[in-house]
Amino acid sequence: MFIEKIRTHSGSWWFRAFLGILAITFGFLWYGNDLILGSRGGGMTVASVGGTKITLQQFSRALNLELARIETNFKQKLLPEQQKQLYPLILERLVNDTLLNKESQRLGLAVTDDFLRQIVTEDKNFHNDKGIFDRQRFNIFLSQTGLTEANFFNEIRQEVLRNELLEAIFGGIKAPSSLVQRIYAFIEQKRLISIATIESSKMKLDHEPTQEEIKGFYDKNNSLFTAPEYRDISALILDTSIVMPLIQLDEAQIKQAYEARLEEFKGQSFAKVKDKISDDLKKQMSTDKLYELTNKIDDAIGGGATLEEVSKKYQIPMVHFSKVANDGKFVPNIQVSKEQPENKALTLKIIKDAFQQTLNVVGNVIEAGESKYFIARVDKIYLSQLLPFDQVKKEAHKALVSQLKSQKAANLGLQWVEKINQGGNLDALAGLQRAKVSQIKISRQGPVAPSSLHFSDEFISKLYLLPKKFAAATSLLNDKGEKDIIVATVKDIETVSIERAKNELEGFKIKMNQELANDLLIQYLGSIRQRYSVDYNKKLFAQLMNARS
Repeated sequence: MFIEKIRTHSGSWWFRAFLGILAITFGFLWYGNDLILGSRGGGMTVASVGGTKITLQQFSRALNLELARIETNFKQKLLPEQQKQLYPLILERLVNDTLLNKESQRLGLAVTDDFLRQIVTEDKNFHNDKGIFDRQRFNIFLSQTGLTEANFFNEIRQEVLRNELLEAIFGGIKAPSSLVQRIYAFIEQKRLISIATIESSKMKLDHEPTQEEIKGFYDKNNSLFTAPEYRDISALILDTSIVMPLIQLDEAQIKQAYEARLEEFKGQSFAKVKDKISDDLKKQMSTDKLYELTNKIDDAIGGGATLEEVSKKYQIPMVHFSKVANDGKFVPNIQVSKEQPENKALTLKIIKDAFQQTLNVVGNVIEAGESKYFIARVDKIYLSQLLPFDQVKKEAHKALVSQLKSQKAANLGLQWVEKINQGGNLDALAGLQRAKVSQIKISRQGPVAPSSLHFSDEFISKLYLLPKKFAAATSLLNDKGEKDIIVATVKDIETVSIERAKNELEGFKIKMNQELANDLLIQYLGSIRQRYSVDYNKKLFAQLMNARS
């Protein structure tokens, strides 16, 4: 590929990294139907850099090429909403490329025509069977991509100039070895800690809360006893099982697929693998059929059809959720409908979507995972309200007791930390509470071995600041939702051997050089923006982002 050929002219990491995002060979055929332009003109401006316009046509072409690259790598098409996530990235890339083009021009950088011709003539995509450049193949490529030869060479020229500029500025940047070693040793250091858990549920209160205390707790914590807003929701769930029966294959189609996969089946007869091939073809076709169905349903709803009418027309069963909250929880003691989906993640997505809608208005068809969609409607809304004290007296008592025990456990944890840091011993203190002491090795990311403990980044940072034999405490929720206290002491510090970590250190050095150059590149692009004004067509871009897919 010619992009790969360009890479060979520089061995620097940055040159390769910068081209990584643009590593799309022009050997890709143009990406079918234009996703942005359609039948519209491409002369509209999405942004301008120092007076140089970036047109909608340029944006669309860059997007199409990036989609082709991503979909080839992932071997599946991106959904419309996934495609839109690329829009800001593509636009920013075009702006940065234009900034670098202008800076290259200002500095008088140039690339000879002979060098560009060498890139093309040595590209194997344009070679014949004898390994010689074939002008006819090159012309066919230009015709397929819709580029003129002048435009094609201009794009290569600009790409080479941009990279020559940045190679000259950042190519020699390297972090000092001594700094790399110190940062690596700092980051990779491990610590062995001893931990003991103070279980709040085992704390004994001095006295049982009185009715007045419970009522006071209720009054101060109304949010704990306020029923959330509940909603009744109806939905249709669309997956490939709905469209599969609609797909009919003839013998010729299956036979053609069989012949294309002869190497895979290694001599197995057509009759033996016919059913498997048929199933595979149907699975492939069902994704497209399902997508077509979602568009039809969107159009039908937009035309005024009800959810019930759509359900009946396309034979899609309706599911119902009665009195469900935004977090997916139902009103206590309510019987959950058996017709609801078993997939809890899907259920939650439907509920989340419905809580963004207004009453009795059908939403849009929403993608909910691979080959799965849904469309929801809110049938009824039950407003949030504070529950009467008499109704939640038991819950208030339980919550108050839990809070008091958690506070007592936290106070005890602080006492332990203070005593340990004054020369006390964790094992002795834990013994008084019959708490078990265990040891665990941690890195800066958390426990090295799989563990049920999940320390916060803040607590891990605190442990890394402690000297040996000193302690710190943190709270953790147990599986019952109760707040326990973890007291940890640093038993040992495992330093990094630079000599034994030579291989890892080399990779870390490369990464550090990359991050250093990336930081400088961001600052450099920021400084160029001070020279060339960048203006975005926010209205047009918003229309692109909000356009119905």
